[in-house]
Amino acid sequence: MRHSFFPQGGSFYKTNLHCHTIISDGKLTAEQVKEAYLAHGYSAVAFTDHEVLIPHGELSDDRFIALNGLEVAIKERSAEQTGSFQKVYHFNLLAREKENITQPYVYPDNMTPGNCRSYLPYIQYAEEMVYRQDKESVNDLIRRANEAGFLVTLNHPAWSMISPERYLELDGLHGIEVFNTACYHHGDCSGLPLGEFLRRGKRLVPVGGDDNHNAHGFGDSFSSFTMLCATEFSYEGLMEALANGWCYASNGPEIYDIWQEGDTIGISCSPASRIILLTEGRHTPAKVGEGLQEATFTIDERKTGMFVRLEVVDACGRRAISRGIFLDEWSDNA
Repeated sequence: MRHSFFPQGGSFYKTNLHCHTIISDGKLTAEQVKEAYLAHGYSAVAFTDHEVLIPHGELSDDRFIALNGLEVAIKERSAEQTGSFQKVYHFNLLAREKENITQPYVYPDNMTPGNCRSYLPYIQYAEEMVYRQDKESVNDLIRRANEAGFLVTLNHPAWSMISPERYLELDGLHGIEVFNTACYHHGDCSGLPLGEFLRRGKRLVPVGGDDNHNAHGFGDSFSSFTMLCATEFSYEGLMEALANGWCYASNGPEIYDIWQEGDTIGISCSPASRIILLTEGRHTPAKVGEGLQEATFTIDERKTGMFVRLEVVDACGRRAISRGIFLDEWSDNA
C-alpha cells in the first residue's frame, strides 16, 4: 500500500513566507504586494516587516490569505545598521493563529530599517527585551516565540555571516530558508544547512521566500517560494500545513507527491533533469535524464542513515527541496 507524506485530499498553495512593505523598508504597500503576488500565481504571503507585527487580515479573501508575522534581527552592535560586515541573526516569526497579533517581545533600542520604528507605539507586544548574540540569549528568544504561538524560521544564514557552528547550536527552530531570492547571490540557495540540522536530529522544514523589498521584479526566473499542502484554504489550514511539514521549498520546479511503498520512496514532479536522493551520509543516488517526472529509490538504512530528503533539479538548474523524512516515520503497512 502506498503511503503519501502529504495529507490525503490536500491541495498545494504557492506561498511567499518572507516579504517587506513600506511599513519597514519595502517599496510597496501591503495591498500592492497582494496584487503583485496574485498576478504570479501565489495564494498567500506572510507579511514579515522588520521588528513590528502588523496584521493584514483585511486582505484575506477567497483567493488570497495574509499570514501574520515579523522579522527580528539580533545584531552584534544594535545601535548600528547591519551594513556590509556586521554578523546578525535574522528570524521570521509566523503566528500560528490569525487572532494572535501580540508579538512576544520588542527591542525599541534596536536600529531598525525603513519606517518600522514609527509603528512601535502602536503595536501589541508582551515585553521589552535586550537582544544579545550569545547562545543562551538567542535560544531564550526562540523559546519565548514558540511559547507565544509562533513558528520560528532562521533566515538567509549565508547573508547573515553566522557560522554553521553558531546556528547549529540553536534550539526550537521550525524552519530554515534554503532559498532566499534577495540573498540568492550570497549563497542562500542551498539545502546544505538544512542537511546539517537534520544530521543533528533537528527536524527543520525547508522554506523558500522572496525577501522581497520590491526592488526586483516579481516572477523572476529564480524567485523563491514555499508550496504548502493544506486540507483547506484558510489561515488555519496553511499554518497547519507548515507546522506539520506538509510543504517543500523551490525556486522553480514543483513536487506533486512523495510516497513510500515498502522499502521504496518515490516522487512525482514537474519536468526535471535530475532527481536526487540525499541522505544522512554520502549515499546520494540520482536519476538523470530529460523531462523526468517520476523517480523511485530503494531505501537501505545501512546506506541512508536516519533520514532521506529529495531534490528536483530542472533544465535551468533551479531546484525544489523536500523536508527530511526520517525512517521512524516509515509506515509498516506501506
